[in-house]
Amino acid sequence: MLRVGLVGAGMIATAHASAYENLQDQVQVVAVADVMPERAKAMGQRFNAEVFPDGETLIEQAEVDVIDVCTPTFLHAKHTIQACGAKRHVLCEKPMALSLAEADAMIQAAEDNGVTLMIAQVLRFWPEYAAMYKKIKEGDLGEPLHMTARRFGQPPGGSWQDWFLDPERSGTVVLDLHIHDLDFAAYLFGKPVNVSAVGSLNEKGIGTVQTSISFFGGKSASCGGGWLPVSGFPFTTEITIYCEKGYIESSSRAGVNIEARGENKPTFKIYRLGQETELVTVENRDGYLAEIEYYLGCLYQGIKPEVVTPVDARQSLQIALTARESLG
Repeated sequence: MLRVGLVGAGMIATAHASAYENLQDQVQVVAVADVMPERAKAMGQRFNAEVFPDGETLIEQAEVDVIDVCTPTFLHAKHTIQACGAKRHVLCEKPMALSLAEADAMIQAAEDNGVTLMIAQVLRFWPEYAAMYKKIKEGDLGEPLHMTARRFGQPPGGSWQDWFLDPERSGTVVLDLHIHDLDFAAYLFGKPVNVSAVGSLNEKGIGTVQTSISFFGGKSASCGGGWLPVSGFPFTTEITIYCEKGYIESSSRAGVNIEARGENKPTFKIYRLGQETELVTVENRDGYLAEIEYYLGCLYQGIKPEVVTPVDARQSLQIALTARESLG
């Protein structure tokens, strides 16, 4: 059985922890680290795991096979490179890093040490998104031509030292939230040829952004996203994919952030010329569970992940960085 060291015990680590609880026949969380002692202690008790004061100590001392990096974005590269150097496989939360130089160093560290690195671009595993992607790739709707997407929510609160609201540590809403849809567009269309964005972010990286992406073959995407500093606004997502022979779309509104991810039934609609609208209901399976199960399956089979590769995640980071830079 694979042994996991969970580095970080905050919001996203809690989502990962729920997945591990559902995969106890495949994996055991044996070590937990967080710089907030009470949070680390609570997560450690949840798994009867050894508790470490920080990620560096866990990676150095814990007897594990996999390091799951759920630390703030500015620590992703540091913890991933250290874990690779310790010959541990690594699952690292998105975004991959804060810079392309860091992303390249992470890829090189995994290659040099013969370990498997996957970046948790979870939207590729989100039930309705994964099902829409599969439907499009089956081909009966023809080639996908254009994608529009929206993703809006309230600014994250309660994080360690409010790191989400420090652009130097989070990369702003563009790298933290908006990157989901930028990544899915690249998943669907491949390598971009042009990226531009408009919008407005304040000194804490809060605001909105609208990114236009052109891809090879005349395909395109328009993605909007942002943190809206208002009370009561629900976490909102929408996506429409325009294909040669029809359209496919999905939307959801629930909660403030990922804590309410199970409240909506995952569905999407298919529109075809001259036919009735088709409503497709998808198995309501948590995206974090799906991505972690996939990653573990790759490790057990001794194969590299293909749904999202480190190079894929680097490309999505590059798109997000270009979008942020174009805001001025």
